[in-house]
Amino acid sequence: MKNCQVCGANYDDDTLQFCLQDGTRLTGMPITDTPTVVLNEAETVVARANYGRINVPIGQDTSQFAQAPLPAAVPPRSGGATILIGVAAVLVIGVLVLVAAGVGGYLWYSNSESANVRPATNVNNNSNSNLSLPVTNSNATNVRPSPSKTPTPVVNANIPADPLQNDDVQTRADVTRQVNSWRAVTESQNLNGLGGYYAGTLDRYYNRSNVSAGDVLADKRRAFSQYSSIQISVSNMRVTADPGGETATAVFDKEWYFNGSKPFAGKIKSQMRFRRVNGAWLITSETDVPGTYVRIR
Repeated sequence: MKNCQVCGANYDDDTLQFCLQDGTRLTGMPITDTPTVVLNEAETVVARANYGRINVPIGQDTSQFAQAPLPAAVPPRSGGATILIGVAAVLVIGVLVLVAAGVGGYLWYSNSESANVRPATNVNNNSNSNLSLPVTNSNATNVRPSPSKTPTPVVNANIPADPLQNDDVQTRADVTRQVNSWRAVTESQNLNGLGGYYAGTLDRYYNRSNVSAGDVLADKRRAFSQYSSIQISVSNMRVTADPGGETATAVFDKEWYFNGSKPFAGKIKSQMRFRRVNGAWLITSETDVPGTYVRIR
């Protein structure tokens, strides 16, 4: 016979080691004349079911639980086990901290050693070379260099600019400026200034070919003598640079008003060809585009 010292339950099964009510280790009972309180089979089954967290109402048939296996006895934890678990946790944390510190120190030491390594410099004191070699000081302490700033990337640094494309832009700007300047000098009727805009010989001057600059100025003089004032406007100009960059063509709308005894006004599309001579763009051809003349007055 065995007895539970906590709840007082008695068991006649000597093979039991722990109380089926609260899990306390059972102790043997001395054989006395005191009546023994024995739990019947139904009460034992109910106790087993309740110990396994199975709620069995009172009075319910418990035969279905007769073959249920007994739950493993769980002895209560003592304070000593809790202390051992806490000590083990502290030891594990300490080991992890030491491992992390060791790895960090190794990485720092490796970086320091790699930063202090300098390439060997072979300096020949008897050399007469004009190359400037770095001077090394053997007594200088190794100083870890500070990281340099990341250089700004240069896009397409090895691709040279297209000179022809740049020349085209510059040529268009120069020829456009030359046409506008020619217009202003013509309006002022300044023959001497106008002569500086023409080459020595023009390939074409309206309906004539191979015309000298003198003949061009003579024609301008006759026009100036017939009118007291001249007004010219230039619009819709398009300049095309020829291959090589030494010649160019300008096409534009020219509108004029000549004021005099017989006023004359009109509009036409003109074309001028230029050639660069000693850095200056000179007119080598001055014509009108056929079929574009419109008489205004």
